[in-house]
Amino acid sequence: MADNYLKNYNWILLVDDDMISNFVTYSLLRSLDSSVKIDVVYNGVEAIDFIKLNDNGPGLIMVDINMPIMDGFKFVENLLKTFPDRKIEIIFLSTSLHCKDLDMIDFYNAKFINKPITKVKLLATNNWSKLING
Repeated sequence: MADNYLKNYNWILLVDDDMISNFVTYSLLRSLDSSVKIDVVYNGVEAIDFIKLNDNGPGLIMVDINMPIMDGFKFVENLLKTFPDRKIEIIFLSTSLHCKDLDMIDFYNAKFINKPITKVKLLATNNWSKLING
């Protein structure tokens, strides 16, 4: 099941300012597929700049909502304006279950994992579920 999930992504970009969350998420993704390329940046500005340097962008971006410099929603807004033709799946990560955040996730037709991220939550996002709490 895990291999079926990650095989669709040759490159995953993790965008989160929290180093512990990055370590947990990176380790989880690596345990699911040791061959997938995973890069980590710490805010939305770094992510946009990083993607601009790479012709073929990531297939999946996992982005924290609350970050300094540029938050996750502003990042996705800029991503869509900068790369309108790219098909990139977005999974928002956050400890917040605030209604305005959930509405924005729906607006971007993205998926959501409530932190802390776990294998069960990650794999459940591939089963048509947008809000995973368990």
